[in-house]
Amino acid sequence: MPNIEQTKKPADIGMKNSLKHPQEEQRISSLRKLKILDSLPEAEFDEITLIAAQVCKTPIAMISFIDDSRQWIKSRHGMILPRKSGHAFMQRLIV
Repeated sequence: MPNIEQTKKPADIGMKNSLKHPQEEQRISSLRKLKILDSLPEAEFDEITLIAAQVCKTPIAMISFIDDSRQWIKSRHGMILPRKSGHAFMQRLIV
């Protein structure tokens, strides 16, 4: 018989007791109204990302948006990543 942890999806492991921010639904609704997910790269975001890397003196920086199930990387500097991730790996850190 498989271990219960082996039958769970990666997104479910360790998320059982995570708290949801009181304005989470409003945040996600606003994000969808802006239609920023799945949008094309924009020079303004790339400039902000470059400035962030320079100010923080880091080789990498990124701007990402997270809805209820995934992360959309709007801008990135110093790294090669797909723009869409099927799992919002930083969601619990930000909320």
